[in-house]
Formats: sequence, structure tokens, C-alpha cells
Amino acid sequence: MTHSRSMPSLNRRRLLTLCAIGSASLLAACSGGNAAPTAAPSQPIGAPASAKPTVAITGTRPAPSVTSTASTPATTNASAGEATKLRIADTATAGPGLAFQNWVQDQFTKMNPNVTIDHTAMQLDQYRTALPLAVKSGQLWDVFLGPFWLPLYGPVKDGWFLEIGPLLDADFKQKMPQELWEEGTTVFYGKIYAMPNVAFQPGGFLFYNKNLMRKAGLDPNKPPETWSEWRDQAKKITEAGKGQFFGIIEGGKQINRFMDDAGYLSSDAGGHGAQPSFQRWNYLTGKVEFNSEPFVSAVELLLAMKKDGSYYPGFLSITGTDAVTQYTQEKAAFFVYGPWNIQDFLTNKNIDFDVSHLPWPDGGRKGYLEYPRQAVTVSFAAAHTKIPQTAVKYMEWRWGPEAETQMVKMGLGSSAISYVNKPEYFPSQQAAHCAQLLASERRVPPDVIRRNSEESATLEIYHDPSPDIQALLQGIMSGQVADYKTGLKDLSDKMNAGLDSSIKAAQAKGAKVSRNDWVFPNWDPTKDYEDAEYKALK
Repeated sequence: MTHSRSMPSLNRRRLLTLCAIGSASLLAACSGGNAAPTAAPSQPIGAPASAKPTVAITGTRPAPSVTSTASTPATTNASAGEATKLRIADTATAGPGLAFQNWVQDQFTKMNPNVTIDHTAMQLDQYRTALPLAVKSGQLWDVFLGPFWLPLYGPVKDGWFLEIGPLLDADFKQKMPQELWEEGTTVFYGKIYAMPNVAFQPGGFLFYNKNLMRKAGLDPNKPPETWSEWRDQAKKITEAGKGQFFGIIEGGKQINRFMDDAGYLSSDAGGHGAQPSFQRWNYLTGKVEFNSEPFVSAVELLLAMKKDGSYYPGFLSITGTDAVTQYTQEKAAFFVYGPWNIQDFLTNKNIDFDVSHLPWPDGGRKGYLEYPRQAVTVSFAAAHTKIPQTAVKYMEWRWGPEAETQMVKMGLGSSAISYVNKPEYFPSQQAAHCAQLLASERRVPPDVIRRNSEESATLEIYHDPSPDIQALLQGIMSGQVADYKTGLKDLSDKMNAGLDSSIKAAQAKGAKVSRNDWVFPNWDPTKDYEDAEYKALK
């Protein structure tokens, strides 16, 4: 679809950053609730529109008001019954994700028969390249997955996204958990721009195949609790497999996979690294420290299991999707991944598997998975869409309680709407178990934007050096980078220097920021960082 107005310009550095920077895991918060979900409005698009006020926010940790006198659903610009094409883009290319997306579209078009949906689905690496090109060419989709691999304040300021707050139905805003409307997640510069795309779903859990554990003489109901136990069990399973199955599998061709694994393990060891892409620093010091003892030890554990021969052969040349396929065929016992693939695993009716927390360091757990309370992957509407009301109406349906309940029932994990995460909604014992782990294994870390919203100016300027941590770890695991300790230290030094220069550049533009904003001396990695901790910093 060609728009009548050109898109805002995209500077060359930001375009190159978008094409090159590593992706983060699709993550966000998960918690339980008892309230019953409310069905999304079923009124067809085409009803008269009502004016809705712009949401205003002030302060360093603003929370938008969702009060509105309007009560009618959003409508299209077209007259009632006029044919409308809605273009959407995401990464739901196959499996349960695509099945759910098809269900969403079928239900929406039944309620709104004048609307047809053109769905574009791409693998993540393709999407990372296609999105900035769509922005530059003015061909951005009406609704699309946001670029979660970089700070979003820059694209918001550059005018990529539609401010959806004034178009959201008042009843819809009220029935959504109010904590979803949070600055830096769905709200930027005090205005609502996005809908939460997924709930907190890290890939940091250990799936274990009980059948293969039995064949190795291991207790199938006792997954490894420590790093040493994990390494030992993976080696025994590999030996028992005699080339038919192995201890562990990974999609090493996918650039983020080893960063995810090392980051999760490091967080459990009291270090840092599992946060979303641009928040990988030690909160106590305000410094990036990939050369810290917890992170280096996590990397060394992965290297040791590789040296043992416990990884599935060719793990460096397959993607995460390929690894899921091989795991489903019982080619490996252990897989560090997330809940979104449980339904794929269940396609093999004979596979006997469950999920556990990642093994902890031999000296005991010192931390937890560190992720924000709310969704960190969000979806937007294009700023220059010709059909803003239709786009927002679709967003209300896709990310409303009814569709989110269906998502849970179809086995795609937990919803960002906490009250739809009922145990009885999950389609399998493994999915329910994973939901329990999601609620217990996360701790909310400090947030520099919550502390000082002007630091968004720093994040607009900062970008990771190349190769970034994801590419470096891929090189370490492949053997291309032999001196991994020096590599991790050099990258940390470059990232710290880059952050320092970005802060100075933001100051030069008038932002009231400092390196001290990044230091949280009262951070405890075993606890959530809440309002009281922020207030204590004043």
C-alpha cells in the first residue's frame, strides 16, 4: 500500500543500527489473577466516532490517565460498509503462533465483514531487515511488531508510530490492567503508542526429556539442580545415546541464542546479562561487566559442555526453529528455551518431557531472571496509516481479554493481561508448570527510564559496538574467538565508553542526565525493585 504522505526521515546511523543490532528475547511480566476476562466489543467497524482526549503524563515515572468520557469503539475513516484492507506484519510464520494469528483474523473479519486483512509473516532475521526498509520507503504496515531490539524512544520521536491513546475505547482502557500503561513500554513521552505484544516469557527455562534420561540411567523426575549436575547428566545422556541422541541442543546459528543462555545463567549467579538488549549492565556499579565472574563462569559452563561433546552435532549451523524440530524428534534431552514451543513439543505424542528452572551455580542461587514487570515487546500502528481507526480497532481486539484468553488456551504462553492466566486455561500440564515458573523466577530490575525519563535521550544516541555481545558469544562458542576473557573485557570497555559518550551528547542537547542515573546502590538481585527503592535514591 502506498501512502499519500511520505514517512518521517530515518537517519542513516539509526537505519544501520536497526539492520545490524542483535535481537532480545520476547519477554514481559507474568502474574496470576482471578477476575474473569471480558469479551472485546463485537460491534462492526463503521459506527460514528466520538472524540477522545489525548492522554497526558508528567514526571519522571509517569502513569497515563485512562479516563475518558467517550464510550464508542474506534471506527474507520471510511463510511460504514466500505471495503477496507488492513495490512499487518509480525513473526508468526508457522505452528501455534500462525494458527492463533489466523484465529484472530478470522474472528475480527467476521465481526467486521467490510475489512480484509493482508498478513505478512517473516522470520525474525528477515523482519529486522525489512522493518527499517519499510519505514524508509514509506511502506510501513498498518499494524506491526515493534523493533524490540533497540530503545523505542528514538523511533517514537522520529514519527514512526501512531499515537493510539485518543482512539482507544474508554471501556477497553478501563478493563485492561492499568499497569500496562507504563512509560517506556506502551507509553512514550506521556502518550499511549503501543499494545503489549506478549507476557513475560523468557527463554531461560530448562526443558528435559524424561525418556532419554531413563535410557541414561538417570531419575527422570530429578532434573539437574546445579551446573555440575547439568554438565554430568548431559555427558551421561550423550554417552548412552551412542550418536542417536545427545545431552543438549541449541540453535547456534541464531545470533541471540548463546547470549540468552549465558545471560540467564549469569543472572542466577548474581550477575547481569539477561535483561533486554540495551539494559545489560551491573546495576550496583552502573557499568557493563561481561567480564565479571558470574558471566565468565556461565560462558565457561557452555564451553565445557561443548568440549564434552554433549551438544547435538551441527548445533552451530541450525536455527532455534530447527532445534525445536530436532528436540521434538528426541535428538537431545536438554533444551534451554521458552514456553512458546511447548505445543510444538507435544506434536510427538510419545515424547515425555517437563520444564524446570535453569540449574543454579554449585554454590547456590544468587539472583533471578531480571526482566521488567510489563511487556517489553509491543505492537504499533503506523503513524501515516490511512485507516487509523481500523488499525486501533484491530489492536483492541488482538490484544484484548478475549483474544488473549484464546492465546493462553492455544498454548502460546502467559498473557500480559494477568487475570486471564488461569491454570485451567493452559492446554497442558507442562504449559501450566511453565506459567508457575514464569511467576516465580523473575525479579523486576531497576529501570533507568523510570528513575529519570530524560535518559531516553541517551538511549536514542547509544548503540552497541559491532560485533555486539551476541555476535561475540556466537564466535566464542564456534571457536573463532579463542581468548574469550579478553574479548568480553574489550567489549565491556567499548560499551562503557559508548555509554559515557552518549550521556555527554545527550547533555549537550540539554538533557539532564548523568552516569549516576545508571547506578542503583540499593539493588538486591533476589528482590523486585519497587517504588520504595526508587524513593530511597532521592
